[in-house]
Amino acid sequence: MGNTILGIKPATVYRCCVNLKEISRWIYLGIAVQQKVEANSFTEHPWYQTGKGHYIMSENGIVFSHSDGSLNGKKRGFSFGKGNQIVM
Repeated sequence: MGNTILGIKPATVYRCCVNLKEISRWIYLGIAVQQKVEANSFTEHPWYQTGKGHYIMSENGIVFSHSDGSLNGKKRGFSFGKGNQIVM
């Protein structure tokens, strides 16, 4: 078979920083499967339903998963609030 050379490229790293100056409602941070959230018109509820495309965490550390419903609605993350800076 000989030597096989794989065309592996370095991963692209995306980063963002969120400065929370004021909070008047719920805040969710995370990532999403673009095709899924577009198909669902970016609706948020019901978060407990899997398959909506969201992997998110609310400001009180509660998580919601697109693929693992056993995680949904449970405190698995950390809390954040006014004055915090979150770097992802």
